[in-house]
Amino acid sequence: MKQRLILSLLVIAALVYMALPRLPVHGSVLQESFVLAWLGFALLAFGGNLSALLFKAGSDRGGRHPASKRKAPERVFERHTGS
Repeated sequence: MKQRLILSLLVIAALVYMALPRLPVHGSVLQESFVLAWLGFALLAFGGNLSALLFKAGSDRGGRHPASKRKAPERVFERHTGS
């Protein structure tokens, strides 16, 4: 899992590195909006993978709190009659 996240971060960084010189910074409104949308999606993908990597790394150290590993008590439902 960790390797996949690191690979995703590297691929996203490579795509942005390759695309930045080719993206039209000055152009029509449609071109500029495409550049902003593309960079926004790349930023979202990078941020999502980075947060997943950091969250996973934090849970590997200690895991959940020991008290949260207890099994929740089962609820018993009784049928009440009208009498």
